[in-house]
Amino acid sequence: STILTCFSLAVNDVGGQTLGGAMLDKYIYGADIVLLVYDVTNLQSFENLEDWYSTVMKYCAGRKPLFALVGNKNDLENLRAVKTEKHHQFAKDHDMIPFFVSAKTGESVENLFRQVSANLMHIVLPKTDTDARSIITATIVRQEPQNLTPIKPMSTKSNTTRTSICSLQ
Repeated sequence: STILTCFSLAVNDVGGQTLGGAMLDKYIYGADIVLLVYDVTNLQSFENLEDWYSTVMKYCAGRKPLFALVGNKNDLENLRAVKTEKHHQFAKDHDMIPFFVSAKTGESVENLFRQVSANLMHIVLPKTDTDARSIITATIVRQEPQNLTPIKPMSTKSNTTRTSICSLQ
């Protein structure tokens, strides 16, 4: 038989706040899930996670919410500054669920919320649900060919002076 479970998520984004922010404890108090999000193209944002984790644990006063480690900007793989191995090791060391998402393209964002919600409710999702990725659409921009003048080859006459200077125009 199928059991239907309904619940709602209240998301508090404390991004941009300092660790000592006056309202930080109010946001964290009573949280069942904490998403620690960093920018995969910014090593410093990853290195700040240890302090964020410690601060959250301090405000949780003995209880441990479900944690997820979220590497954002996964669409910028060519600019990645944090290796996936470091991401997974940090998640393992702190008992977190590891995720990579792209807020820009929406890649894996829905899967992140589906998975952490299911874990909180002790629901085992089928592999087809956990492997699902949002379809990403891209606009193809075609550039018109520009009228370029071909470069004429230089003369190969033997009376040219040889130099060590190269000039491209």
